Amino acid sequence: MILKIIVRYIINKYMKDYIEKLDDEKLKLDLKHGNVSLENLHLKPEALVGFGLPVTVATGFIEKLSIAIPWKNLQSHPTKVQIDGFYMLIVPKN
Repeated sequence: MILKIIVRYIINKYMKDYIEKLDDEKLKLDLKHGNVSLENLHLKPEALVGFGLPVTVATGFIEKLSIAIPWKNLQSHPTKVQIDGFYMLIVPKN
């Protein structure tokens, strides 16, 4: 389970500006086969701030984010990211 803690830490570190904090229920790992999936992610209201847009996220949700990492062929095959069920309602900044 230490590996799951490390992966959760890394994902939180790089996605902390966009999604609410992850917990173990949202993270599923099969690192031997290079599969990571995140489910039921909530976007932060300030998720779009870094893009300089005059909007804020009223509500945002990702049903499933899947990452496939080709460990044996990292230099010749792409890492694939798939998003299923993406919903975002944006409103003008006040």
